[in-house]
Amino acid sequence: MQLRRRANMNSTEKRIHRELRNYVRDDLSDSGIIIELVNNDLMNLKAFMKGVPGTPYEGGKYELDITIDDSYPYKAPTFKFVTRIWNPCVSPFDGTVCLDHVGNGVWPVTMTIFEALLIIQSWMSVYDSEHPVDMDISKQAIEHEEIFKKTAKFWNTKYAGARNPYDRKLLRKLRLMVRITNNEDLAIFALSYHNWVLPTDIKNPRIVRI
Repeated sequence: MQLRRRANMNSTEKRIHRELRNYVRDDLSDSGIIIELVNNDLMNLKAFMKGVPGTPYEGGKYELDITIDDSYPYKAPTFKFVTRIWNPCVSPFDGTVCLDHVGNGVWPVTMTIFEALLIIQSWMSVYDSEHPVDMDISKQAIEHEEIFKKTAKFWNTKYAGARNPYDRKLLRKLRLMVRITNNEDLAIFALSYHNWVLPTDIKNPRIVRI
């Protein structure tokens, strides 16, 4: 990452420049988080996050957009997953996350972008059940943990490039559901939100073969 310090930087840009300089100096990429500039714009960053080992996200690579406005560091940046992920703390529709509750609702001025990414990464291991973005996914994770893990792993393989074999039962159900939706992504959403229970009007599941 090339960091060029301009003479006319505002206070926010100086802060971000310092954070990124420390990130490069300390070689924090070993954390599984890589931060990059977008078009050399300090106010627009991109992060790549490796799925945490031992979780349904293991082996995946997740891309996030980070947008910062002039109120930083007094206001949290906007973090948004570009890569689809099944997690209670992330909207599966547009990838938004919410960090408003960090610091008891007051964004800590001392918190860096990298530290915020570490918090987001931690949700892969122990998600924040008190502040979920999606209540339905949170309910699934609490009441149907095994289905939740299988769903998160399926999404990890489908969208995040993990080299895991698909669960054959889930894949059979997906192929049946596509007959109704004519759209694989829509079918995945529908099944994921209904614990992979097929609609009762789907007939002859045995005709689907892998």
